[in-house]
Amino acid sequence: MAVDLGVQGSFVANQARIHTIDPAARSRMSGQLFLIAYLGAAACSAVIATFWGRLAWGGTCVFALSLVALAVIIERRSWWPGQGSFPAARTA
Repeated sequence: MAVDLGVQGSFVANQARIHTIDPAARSRMSGQLFLIAYLGAAACSAVIATFWGRLAWGGTCVFALSLVALAVIIERRSWWPGQGSFPAARTA
């Protein structure tokens, strides 16, 4: 249930972000958001089914952790805008 709440929360946040891009195209952009999310979920399900069939839990967990690592690598620059990858060291 916590994962479902997290996914729903991310959809709401992403919809709010895309609605600021072009308010006149809200329905079209929302449709594209959910279409891409659906296709991504379908692709991940197919890959996970393959990992599960060949490597069981171990392969499935490795795939999931690799997706988490990829997300961290891609998004880390947005965590501290204007400061590169990591925050500047603070001096007391």
